[in-house]
Amino acid sequence: MTRYLKSYTNILALVTLFLLAGVQKGAGEENVCRYTMEISYPRGEISGLCIIRKSEDGGALSVINQFGIKAFDAAYDSRRERIRLSNVIGPLDRCRIKRIIAKDLRPLFQNADTAAIVIENKRFGIKYKFVPLRDVEQ
Repeated sequence: MTRYLKSYTNILALVTLFLLAGVQKGAGEENVCRYTMEISYPRGEISGLCIIRKSEDGGALSVINQFGIKAFDAAYDSRRERIRLSNVIGPLDRCRIKRIIAKDLRPLFQNADTAAIVIENKRFGIKYKFVPLRDVEQ
């Protein structure tokens, strides 16, 4: 029963995220950035979509893989210049790993460009690659 409830909650969160991204798009295109994302590390890689919503006081980020499973969410506080991760999948749900990811993703919120972004953590061999998604007109 609990397993189905968690699955339902994840699907509901995903639908809400895309609806909010669509609402924000009408309000201000520059506030929401969508990227294809790839995080490669020595033991594997995670790839999928990354949606970033920026505001004056901070922002939020959500990473979803190709199967629709949320890898993690992040909230950015611009006053403290701090990122807090939440809803982290099992393999990444370790205090040290979350701290490393949070520190590495800080430039995403500080960077205003819509160009491709590559962040490399040479100490731990982690490479983050973000390529903007193009809007498709229908």
